[in-house]
Amino acid sequence: MNQRGGPSLSLVDLIQAGTLSPELASHLIVLQMNGVSIASGAQIGGSGKTTLLTSLLAFTPPAPDIFFSLSHGRCRDSYRICEG
Repeated sequence: MNQRGGPSLSLVDLIQAGTLSPELASHLIVLQMNGVSIASGAQIGGSGKTTLLTSLLAFTPPAPDIFFSLSHGRCRDSYRICEG
C-alpha cells in the first residue's frame, strides 16, 4: 500500500505509465544495486517522489540498513525501515 492507501507501483508500472524511460530506470537500478544513495525531490506533494524511491527498494542489495527521512521545514525525522 502507498501512503494514500492505494497499491504501490513497481518500476515497470512507472515505465509503462511513461513516468520513466527504460534507460533511466535501468540506470537507477544499477545505482541502487551498487549501494548508491538516491534522493528524489520536488516542491509539490503527489509528484511521485516516494513512489519512485519505494519502487527502487526492490533492487536494494541484501543487508543494508535502510532509512527513510521526512523533512518538514527545518525539522527532519528519520526512520529505520530495514536493519541488515
